[in-house]
Amino acid sequence: TWGRIQDDHLVRLYDSGYADGSTPYMVLEYFNGGLVGDILREYGPFPMEWLTKVSTHILKALNSAHTAQVLHRDISPDAIIVSQNNEGNPHFRLTGFGLAKHLNDDDDPTAITMTGQVLGQPAYMAPETIMQGVLDQRTDLYALGITLYELTTGRRPFLSNSLAEMLGEHIQGQVPPVHTFRQDIPSYFTRFIHRLIDKDPNARYLSA
Repeated sequence: TWGRIQDDHLVRLYDSGYADGSTPYMVLEYFNGGLVGDILREYGPFPMEWLTKVSTHILKALNSAHTAQVLHRDISPDAIIVSQNNEGNPHFRLTGFGLAKHLNDDDDPTAITMTGQVLGQPAYMAPETIMQGVLDQRTDLYALGITLYELTTGRRPFLSNSLAEMLGEHIQGQVPPVHTFRQDIPSYFTRFIHRLIDKDPNARYLSA
């Protein structure tokens, strides 16, 4: 699934298989950069210039993936890496397609199985996925919205103490406005984030 997608904003998978018949391996494109999640944890919320770039670059990555009928299903700050382009500017790439799913593959497990096992990270899971197992482009966009909220404010919108509480917050909880934590963020960008994480999938953007 990962190897089918090629885009300048994706980390490419060149090869995969089993060494000696038993040890799985993947050959990935190498970038001398770091995880966005690590940068966030070390330095705190991103400046507006970086927020604009990471939004634009990851939307382009998702557009390529979704055009290829592939859902990522595991977007978070730790699924994004940053490197430098030839001009020395930050360039963001989406990686971590370990839970990727073909949109036309109905046999693939849904996000929450019959045994209650969660597939993916609950902190970034869309309400319709939690309640009905629905997976489409808008659930990836929801996860991106939660990611951008975190990169903007330095915290996730829901700070829950248990899995059940976190899932319930995604379904019914009220998201604190971005401006509560960052007064310097333009209103157009806060509207963009809050639309991505609207609980009604029909109120979100329909595509990357």
